[in-house]
Amino acid sequence: MAAAACACNNLRTASRAITQRFDHTLEPSGLRSSQLVILLEIAAGGHSTVPQLARRLVTDRSTMQRNVQPLLKRGLIRIDARKAQRSRELTLTARGRRAIDAAVPLWEFCGRRRHLLLICTRGSTGTSRRGRERFRAVSC
Repeated sequence: MAAAACACNNLRTASRAITQRFDHTLEPSGLRSSQLVILLEIAAGGHSTVPQLARRLVTDRSTMQRNVQPLLKRGLIRIDARKAQRSRELTLTARGRRAIDAAVPLWEFCGRRRHLLLICTRGSTGTSRRGRERFRAVSC
């Protein structure tokens, strides 16, 4: 089976195209869409652990641990020292709240653009290679 005929591959490709569109829109805020979602999840609950975030965002713990490290280094979240060291609860800082406040209007703008369409295009050259379909996100 060619990769282009695989529904899973096509959905993943489409997802990456949409993520790139949101990441581009969020550039002025200094956050990527994946980072904003982590901050929003922590803000919604007041605090969270890495395993809780991983479950809610449907990823594994080691990936989530790597994803929170830049947020910790930038001072957008912190490990709550008042809690038991074993649980390592993450909380949003004032800087993290300001980052959310700056990013959310951009995020909403990108999501509100009339419609986000996925355009399936053939290879850019005139030589059509079988299965060389690409997706890109465009707004209309």
